[in-house]
Amino acid sequence: MELFVREDCVKILTSKYLSIIKHKKLHEGCITSFEMLLASNMSMNVLSDNEKIQFMAMALERAKIKIESSWNNTVFHIMAVILKSFNYTPFLSEVGEEWIDSIWGYVICSENEHIILKYSEQFINNKKNEII
Repeated sequence: MELFVREDCVKILTSKYLSIIKHKKLHEGCITSFEMLLASNMSMNVLSDNEKIQFMAMALERAKIKIESSWNNTVFHIMAVILKSFNYTPFLSEVGEEWIDSIWGYVICSENEHIILKYSEQFINNKKNEII
């Protein structure tokens, strides 16, 4: 995709995701598609470690939002792939490293939302403590 070779790719992804978080009432299909794009290998390959941490923080914020009275689990794909990209051992020890891919993303993400949320918060807190 052309987006991923542009110099401003990360800036565009960040701006769009912040817009989604801010507006909260966007069509769920648009949000789902965008979050799956963010969780893709293409996105993970262009993001630096610091940018992944920023997207983790945004995804945690987004996880607090319920869209159209449903719990949308695509945000958990973002958090899970970032944890996996950092080889976050506590998370991987609990959920395993072999993930089954389906047409709706990783099966692990639809079955372990609370586990992903717990380790994502732990991961962010650890990163904040490393900076301090």
